[in-house]
Amino acid sequence: MPHRTTESLRWRREGIGFVIRSQVTNLWRDLRFTLHHLTQSVAGSVGMSSRRALTRRLVPVPTIDRRGHQVPARYAPHRAGIDRWQCSGVGHIDSPSPGQPLSPPGAPALEDLRPKGTPVAEDEIEIEVVIEIPRGSRHRYEFDHERQIIRLDRRLLSATSYPPDDGFVPDTLAQDGDPLDALVLVEDPTFPGCHVMARPVAVSWMADEMGPDAEVICVPPHEPRWHAVADLDQLPDGLSDEIRHFFDIYNDLEPGKETSVKGYEGRKAALAEIEASRERFRLNGSSSHIEVEP
Repeated sequence: MPHRTTESLRWRREGIGFVIRSQVTNLWRDLRFTLHHLTQSVAGSVGMSSRRALTRRLVPVPTIDRRGHQVPARYAPHRAGIDRWQCSGVGHIDSPSPGQPLSPPGAPALEDLRPKGTPVAEDEIEIEVVIEIPRGSRHRYEFDHERQIIRLDRRLLSATSYPPDDGFVPDTLAQDGDPLDALVLVEDPTFPGCHVMARPVAVSWMADEMGPDAEVICVPPHEPRWHAVADLDQLPDGLSDEIRHFFDIYNDLEPGKETSVKGYEGRKAALAEIEASRERFRLNGSSSHIEVEP
């Protein structure tokens, strides 16, 4: 009898312990579930702008940009290693096309990222470039601005290929009546129709059968190789000669076509040509192949 009583008490104690542990586990699970839904409700009520403001207060970790300036890490340029979604628009001098914003809704504008009254440094200005011809291609693609499609224009007859990616700057009008041309010095080719952000460092003055022309030379702003390159004299040795040689000869075997490079100028001239081309676009509209005043 005593043995049975002891055994019965032991089972009773273990059963009570099991019940207590089960109740504690259930209470903890319910608490986590409640906290999760409470967090979701609060997040939904404060809205995206308030959550971003809370993030600014909670994440004040500073970092240093490539020019040696201390900026908040949350809003540093993409090269500092933060989410590009949060910093779209840093240094852009162009506006997104109607209905196709470059930045997602609610992304901070330039005024949110810098102290008021702080100008954008010239060597930090970025522009949008639409790629038509990838690096290494012998196919010449052209963008049809009326139908908004990419066309294969022709294959180069000369035994050469494009040294950088070749494209144009949207919402501009060059002296030849087309959008302003731009070269982007990428390490690997992109593809026709790819939109890239690029930092102007120089301009190549050219002439072809359509008249005077210009090619803005740009570098990718987030690649370490190009961080120290801000002007023409900082480009790698021989690169400008390679570009000049390509445009001097790539039309040699095609009747009625000729191109020549007249010379190069630095970043200030490139930015001035971009602004002049934007002004032509504002005055003449988006028509292509029209006569415009230089």
